[in-house]
Amino acid sequence: MRIIYAFPYLHIIYVFPDAFIQYKKNKKGNMQTIIIKTDESWKIVNQADFSLENYQEIVGGWVEYVHIYDDIAILCNEEGKIKGLPVNMLITQYIKSKKPFNDVICGDVIFTKTDEEGEDAPLSMNEINDVIDFIELYQNS
Repeated sequence: MRIIYAFPYLHIIYVFPDAFIQYKKNKKGNMQTIIIKTDESWKIVNQADFSLENYQEIVGGWVEYVHIYDDIAILCNEEGKIKGLPVNMLITQYIKSKKPFNDVICGDVIFTKTDEEGEDAPLSMNEINDVIDFIELYQNS
């Protein structure tokens, strides 16, 4: 069973990427998030500086939105498995720790969060720490 949620409102990024990103910068300011690579390295970055092209560069192709829980999701490569990208075991295990998930995520990912209007929102420090705690637990087990 494959559980992937796609939200049509995200396609606005494809229509007005520069204006949309500029709007997010002005509205949200500092939007920290986490990038997790297939080699299990990770880093915290300021997401407000990203354009659609930046997202595509991070994931290595077309961007797909995968819901994890509540308003937290990841952006990953839409064709990651088809292209034979390496399995990202760290993010796959993170998703399995949050909900039933019988699939794998391939390629590098970036965390994202949406507000009640469907706009990108900054991850809270608690949400960032939750991910970091899982990473440390996973890497030290």
